[in-house]
Amino acid sequence: MARQMDEVVVVNDLAKKYGETVALAGLSLSAKKGEVLGVAGPNGAGKTTLVKILVGVTLRDSGDVRVFGWDPSTEGLRIRKSISIVHQRGGMDPFLTAWDNFGIYLRLRGLDVKRGLARARALSERFGINDLLHRPLVTLSGGESRKVQLVRVFLHDSPRLLIMDEPTVGLDPASRRVLWDHVRYIATSLGTTILWTTHDLHEMESVSDRIAVIRKGRCLALGTVNELSELVFGRVVEVHGEIPDSCRSVLDKVPGVNVLSITPCSAVLVVEPGQEVVPLITEILVQNGCRIDSLTRRTFSLEEAFLQLTEEGD
Repeated sequence: MARQMDEVVVVNDLAKKYGETVALAGLSLSAKKGEVLGVAGPNGAGKTTLVKILVGVTLRDSGDVRVFGWDPSTEGLRIRKSISIVHQRGGMDPFLTAWDNFGIYLRLRGLDVKRGLARARALSERFGINDLLHRPLVTLSGGESRKVQLVRVFLHDSPRLLIMDEPTVGLDPASRRVLWDHVRYIATSLGTTILWTTHDLHEMESVSDRIAVIRKGRCLALGTVNELSELVFGRVVEVHGEIPDSCRSVLDKVPGVNVLSITPCSAVLVVEPGQEVVPLITEILVQNGCRIDSLTRRTFSLEEAFLQLTEEGD
């Protein structure tokens, strides 16, 4: 029971088709309270359909979905009152000013207008858009409009869940830093769960607690960056010292170990997922006359893991 209460979003075997087009094909994932969960996948992977089902604007064909323990197909309005969303289309009136859009948003959400506008002023200062607040949105650049949208979504004092679709598109580096500082604050201090999508894998790697890799409507993998890397590739072991040629033939016989290269002063090995053979590697090297100056382990990058996973999904 405690585990279920800790999980804000739970998706099991979710399926959805549009005519003959399969959008989701047995997708499963979960997001915990206060967690930043990144959802990575190429265009057409099913990310947008997943979001629509989570907020109750699209009905699933089969599977089970719970947000705060509620079923979006029957309690979508209740869910939407407890979340905030950043989506690519914006959802604001382009012919009104940013300030007017803030006021409308606060009233529609039933939030304290005076308190919310004071919050808007402070957030606008941080995003550097105070001088744009009284201009119609249609006159703003794409990056400026995105900053206005982010300020608006953060007017909600303490959303239980924040869903962001490509939130950093059009943002300069300083604004990205402001965004992620605020996201980390509400996740850590307020317990807000963050579910976000992006094509920027470097950013996802640096920001997310866990990452779900989606391809053709399925979740291929879910875990931390290190867990995903080890799932796909295992772990790289680099040895430096004096390494006799005879070590290669011995290491080639160790189950779960692939020898990438050996020189008189270094060896690069890949340990397959689920294998813990580093002590055995060390023992073999020493027994065969190797002097080990250093032995390090590292994982592959998220981008390498992502490309491998999505290629395997084809």
